[in-house]
Amino acid sequence: MWKVTEHKLSRQAQELKVSMLVKQMAQNTYATYADAFIEQFKSRINDIPRSNNYSANLLYECKWVNHYAVEVNKLDVEGNFKYKMFTVEFENIKSSL
Repeated sequence: MWKVTEHKLSRQAQELKVSMLVKQMAQNTYATYADAFIEQFKSRINDIPRSNNYSANLLYECKWVNHYAVEVNKLDVEGNFKYKMFTVEFENIKSSL
């Protein structure tokens, strides 16, 4: 299971849908490594509808931190980092160390 740490979140409709996606994935994913989580995020974010002519897959990125952690970031319209929304870490690895 993945642990989600929320850093910053606005109340825009598209961002709330991304937040729901990340929290659902943390509970219901087969991924046990960051790479698998990122790939699943990339495929599922395309299901979020466009908002204000911007697709969610262009405004949000899931970035690799280490083998058991990722960050979900909000990007600006030019694709530059805007702010960190979530840190998602795999919990079971900590208990086995």
